[in-house]
Amino acid sequence: MMKSEIIKLTFVLLYNRFKLFKLIILTMSFFSFQELIAQNISPSSLYAFDKYNVNSAYGGLTGNRIISMNVREQWVNLPGYPKYYYVSYSQPVYRFHGGAGIGIKSEKHGIQDVFSMDMSYNYVFSSYIGLFSFGMGSGLLNISKNNNSIITPEGIYTDEKFNHYDQFLDNLLINELSFYNFSIFGLYNFRNIEFGIIFDKRFSLNKNNLSYRFHDLIKANWQYIKSINSDFYLKIFGLIQSDFILLQTNIGITADYKSILAGFNVRGYSPDSFDSISIILGGNINSRLRIIYAYEVSMSSLRSSQDGTHEFKITYDFGNLKNNVKIPSVIFNPRL
Repeated sequence: MMKSEIIKLTFVLLYNRFKLFKLIILTMSFFSFQELIAQNISPSSLYAFDKYNVNSAYGGLTGNRIISMNVREQWVNLPGYPKYYYVSYSQPVYRFHGGAGIGIKSEKHGIQDVFSMDMSYNYVFSSYIGLFSFGMGSGLLNISKNNNSIITPEGIYTDEKFNHYDQFLDNLLINELSFYNFSIFGLYNFRNIEFGIIFDKRFSLNKNNLSYRFHDLIKANWQYIKSINSDFYLKIFGLIQSDFILLQTNIGITADYKSILAGFNVRGYSPDSFDSISIILGGNINSRLRIIYAYEVSMSSLRSSQDGTHEFKITYDFGNLKNNVKIPSVIFNPRL
């Protein structure tokens, strides 16, 4: 056997042996050049357990009507610490061969409040090479600021008069901004591997707002499931987000045994430091209700001045629609 053939055979054997970890290696390769992302990209430690929130191509893929609620309080004890609230509902739409959903988000970062509402539709079809889901979504995003919380040295703040007397600050502060949000997304699923991609475009509905720009977003998510036996399996997942200026990378793993799960997620790596690491615990209360909690510890310089981040996610499964058609087996996957 020639030397080149031996090298090729060795590579093939190693690739098959470490198939479980190939997606981890792929995601870790992004860490070498990643920068810490601004809060403009909403972080989450539980993104893998509310996939419709990340990628609307998951709408209706379980075959059931799903409502999910998320609460996240970040960097607790810091003044004006970020707060995040989200609720979504999705279900299959068999008449149009797909799924649909709606998501509502509310965020508060210091003096800034962000509210958005989006609706989506995704078309689903299967083939001998796997399942495909793709679609579009649209909605509105509103940003408001509580400028009264800002105090300047020269400002006058009385019941009769409220003025910062700061020309730079007055030109920068805008009480309210509105955007139209348009997104396209896709998902590919084959057996225990899936990959999705999302692009969000924001169009300003305001005039003369050059002092503020809400950047477009591109996201990619993936997941790999390794079944150990009928009761125990490992789930490895990742999420990459970018606003075309900075990049945020997430990678996590959970072990699921019957109705309980435990694992961790790592987010935000740069040549200098990690952003955070999260411990994830949760499980199914019954056949319809699932609760998951994550405690996130900052690895940045903020860790000495705050008590970490708490995040809860509650998912309720209403079951199938009444009098609907039989669910195609290729769509139903209880681990999606």
